[in-house]
Amino acid sequence: MAAKLPSHSTSDFKGPEQFDIDLSSTLKADEIERPDLAVVTDADLDTPHVKEYNRIAAFMEDILTIRVAESEDPYAPNPVSCGNQGAIKVFTRGEVYKVARKFIDSLIKTSFRTRTIQYKDANGLDQTRIEQIPVHNVIVDVIEDPAGAYGRQWLQYKMTNAS
Repeated sequence: MAAKLPSHSTSDFKGPEQFDIDLSSTLKADEIERPDLAVVTDADLDTPHVKEYNRIAAFMEDILTIRVAESEDPYAPNPVSCGNQGAIKVFTRGEVYKVARKFIDSLIKTSFRTRTIQYKDANGLDQTRIEQIPVHNVIVDVIEDPAGAYGRQWLQYKMTNAS
């Protein structure tokens, strides 16, 4: 039986943009937003946000068929590992695995290479700017995804946004 080709790969998607951290600036308290934090009170299973949470949790449990791509870097780790909720998975590069999407989410996390730049501002004061340059840890080929196009959109979002 011939090997299946991947339907899509993490290398198909553009990664997050480089961003800088300017240490000379300060945010005001009202400029800081934390939409990722939510306080739940008086909620039951029929509450809309609980239903949405359960839908996402079920989506993250979908079983995907994947392959971690070989690396041209002779010092790249092999096997590679990732963890989710206390469970650790180990993947040998080039082999095919069936694994829950939540492990792919952990595996494809973006790291950042940091570069610190010293400069003088308009007032002649010494300042520091930190550049965060995104680097993807591994390339993952998705061979089968039960979510189809939605799964591809999810992967594209994850690869484009550094989270």
